[in-house]
Order: sequence, then C-alpha cells, then structure tokens
Amino acid sequence: GMFFVLLLAAAASAKWTCTNTTVTELGRVRGAATWTATTCEGYATDDPFLVGPLRFNIIDVDLTSSDVRLVPLTAAKNASYLQPINDMARPDPRVIAGINGGYFWRLDTDFKDSVCWGKSRQDAESTVTQNCTGDTMNYGVSDGFIRINGTTYGCNCDMPGYSMPCTFVINGTGSHIVKLTRGENLVDPAVQNCISAGPNLVTDGKSAVDPKDDNLNVYEHSANTALGLRYDPTTDYYHALLVTADGYDGGNIFEPLSGIIARQFADFLVNQLHVTSAMGMDQGGSTTMYVRGHGADGIVSCSSTKSPGDPPRRVYDGLFVQLT
Repeated sequence: GMFFVLLLAAAASAKWTCTNTTVTELGRVRGAATWTATTCEGYATDDPFLVGPLRFNIIDVDLTSSDVRLVPLTAAKNASYLQPINDMARPDPRVIAGINGGYFWRLDTDFKDSVCWGKSRQDAESTVTQNCTGDTMNYGVSDGFIRINGTTYGCNCDMPGYSMPCTFVINGTGSHIVKLTRGENLVDPAVQNCISAGPNLVTDGKSAVDPKDDNLNVYEHSANTALGLRYDPTTDYYHALLVTADGYDGGNIFEPLSGIIARQFADFLVNQLHVTSAMGMDQGGSTTMYVRGHGADGIVSCSSTKSPGDPPRRVYDGLFVQLT
C-alpha cells in the first residue's frame, strides 16, 4: 500500500525523460522539416503507470516554409486500397516522410469494426454514401473522411454510437483540427485537403481525451500515432508534428514497453512536445512512420509483434511531407 501511495505521489505531475536523441534534417532548407528519434519514459499527470522506455519518432514540419507541405495520400486502387505507407510514398520522390492515417477495415481478417459500431461488411464494401457524396469509389475501405485536391474518398462513421472523429484540415499556416460528432463530415467545398481519424487528444494546450468517445482506440495500450500542431501566432510560429510511439499489439497498461494509451500520449504531447492541439491517428499494428532513405525500406518505427524487418501493416491512407 505504501508503495502505491508513493507511486501516486511521484506521478502527480507529468514527468518525462528522453535520451539517445538524434535529429536529422529532411528538407532542402534547414529547419523546414526534421526527424527526431528519441527514447522516452515517464508518467502522465496523476497517472501511476510507467510508460516506456519507448522509442518516439517526431517529424517536425515548419508550415511557414515554402520548401515543404503536408499532403494526404491513399493506397492505390490496384492494391485493393490497402498498402504499407512506404509503398504509398515510393512513386513520388518528393515525398520524404509520413505517418499512417485514419481508420479502415482490413481485407485479411473477419469483418469487425470497433470504430464505427454497427457497420456491416455489406456497408463496408459499398461505395461512399455515408452522409457525404464520395467522388470516387474506395469500396468503403475508409472509415474516416478524407479529401485530396478537392476530391472526396471516404466518409466518417454514421452508425449508432458515440464515435467522435477528428478531421485535420490541411492549408499551410491555416491548418487546424476539427473535432466532430458521430456521422458528421466536413463538407465545406472550400476545404481541398483533409484527413480524419481520432480520438481528439489535445485542445488549447491541454489534454482533452473525451471519456464518452466509444472509439476503442481511446483505451488500447499499444504503439500509437498522432498529429500535433504547435502554434504561436505572436511569433509567426506554425509547426506540425507527426509523432509515433513504438509498442506492440496485445499489451496492457501494466506493460510499460507495450506502448502508450490515449490519455498518456496526450500528456506527452502537451508536456514534452508542447503542442497546442492534437488528434490520434490509427494505432497498434497500423502505427507506422516513414522516412525516405532511413530505417528498413524507409520504415523507422516498430509497432507490432511481427519480427523486425517484416513489412508494415497495409493501411488505407497516410499523411506525408512533400518537397515543393
């Protein structure tokens, strides 16, 4: 009992320690885009459970730079709309880094959708019709609203439940995260590029994971992926952070090496990376970071019980850094 009391006291305020940090320039202009690899461990605020030590990968993109931009990409039709993110990136040499994106259903498993409760295989295999007009078929593989250069490829869940997706609107220094409700889609035709997932992690510089969100990824303790924004308009500082935490599927909060849960990840993003807003992407075995020319065929993260060097999970979409 005394040990647990001491543990709670130690975890009353956030405490994160990072070591073995390396920073690599990715853009043609210094500071436009960097990749940081670091090993971190610690405690989230008022949380007695140790996280790590885990490897975190952070791509920092200066949204004021004319050297780089963020772009969403989807898997190719001839790959049944599911590809590892390094295969998505490979055709365009300007794409230098990226992370996995939103939710999707897998073709290699029995159908089960823990993000969009009540969605059937027939629903999933249909064209995009959920409360928004899909401009192209993706056979329903996407479980999140996505628009690329004005074309809509997927829609958010409109089934019963309380899934609360987020949409990242991509528009240079005007990029922002929109927290949505079940069945809601961002249909403003002025938005040309966006990608959706969830849960919401950070709002106004504070941890903001909604306990009512019935997305199971809120509670899964595993490898994890996030998109964070770090803005300070008074100094014209607009940065996007693409972040992965290593781990593996099938772990729990008593296994500090198995990954990080949403509330802990939000705390890390606020107290270690100082983001002002953030949202989760898909996680577990889907968590992947790509950096061209590094790692195993560009993959620098580790996210499952697969053997090192095995190909990453095939996913529907990703968020990437492209040279302009």
